[in-house]
Amino acid sequence: MHGLSTLSPSPDGTSLEFKVECNVSRNIHSDVHHSVTINPDWSVTTPHDLDLERIASALGSYSSCLQLADKVVPAVRSILPFMIRAERFAIHGKENRKWTVPVSERSVCCEGGLFYTAEMAVEHLTSIRHLAYKNDLEESQLKVVYSTVVRSWASGAKVPLHDPELEFRILEPLGPLMLWKAGIHPDWIRTVIEKTYGLVGPLPHSVFLGLAYGDWDLDWFLEILKHRRDAKTADWLVWLEPGLRKAGDENLGFWLDSALSRSDYFLAISSGIQARTVREASKATGWTQRRVAREALTWAKVDCSPTVEHFEILARMGIDFARPSKGAIDSVAAEARKRKLVPGNKITRAIRTELGMLLEVLGTRAHVIRSLKDGVLTIAELESRRNEQEKTA
Repeated sequence: MHGLSTLSPSPDGTSLEFKVECNVSRNIHSDVHHSVTINPDWSVTTPHDLDLERIASALGSYSSCLQLADKVVPAVRSILPFMIRAERFAIHGKENRKWTVPVSERSVCCEGGLFYTAEMAVEHLTSIRHLAYKNDLEESQLKVVYSTVVRSWASGAKVPLHDPELEFRILEPLGPLMLWKAGIHPDWIRTVIEKTYGLVGPLPHSVFLGLAYGDWDLDWFLEILKHRRDAKTADWLVWLEPGLRKAGDENLGFWLDSALSRSDYFLAISSGIQARTVREASKATGWTQRRVAREALTWAKVDCSPTVEHFEILARMGIDFARPSKGAIDSVAAEARKRKLVPGNKITRAIRTELGMLLEVLGTRAHVIRSLKDGVLTIAELESRRNEQEKTA
């Protein structure tokens, strides 16, 4: 891999010489051609005095060689690291969805910034057409410089796109070639493969895409994957949104250990169910952690977030398996708000959870509304009220 600051027009650091058409008008082409040299530092040597031509340009004249030196060559230099995969574009994709190009990279040829695949996005961003639009260049002149530099690197910097070792560790045929087209260098692929060796078998190429463009720390991802070592898990875990990764190592790993389905895993993480809550509730109730986790997910599916105390009370009341209904809770919440029976007349997630708990214990909407009217707003208050009634009975 080459660093951006050390890249020369050719892989061996030598100059490139080629012929160009020399014009003094934007609209009229001439038959005059001469040699131009791009030096190792990307400066340009022509038969003309470019400094004098810059002065003339300021006075309104036109020089195609000045255009080439001041605009075309810098544009090709800027795209070269991406062409040889020394750098990657900041494209962003979601699993089975379109890929987005950052606004800073867009031009009139791709204003929407959406592509069906990473390969299509990279192909477009490194195309002569896009480079011409983005930098306001003539395609014919750009094509000469672009092709010269690309040919030099293609012949002098051989990239092993058919490496048997890499191909064996990627599920799809021609995996390294697919990833190269998506802007990923084989050296980076090899790094991933070396770190996953012994942890998981061959991986789909989409895992490499997700790691390359998903803003993952590779070592952190692999630490999480240790909780469930299989390629299928890696293939969907890698597309976990950055916001959900903030759940942290403990929670991400705990829910993988819980052997949940993919959809339930995302629900547990997005609902903010803490591993600590499950462990503490298990200890408080005597239920297994797996059972508490399942109960927590059941409540999460109806937009409720029980605490350890909630699970303790349910266990004391003999409610071993809750069966909350989202529709019933919605109805109770609407009625409670309509009658202004909840604090601030707002249904927060915490209040919704209490309404769900009351409904689970009392059984009907009418009983819950009666309880709210009596000033019993939580399941803890309900338990306390019942205990007092039993003492006085």
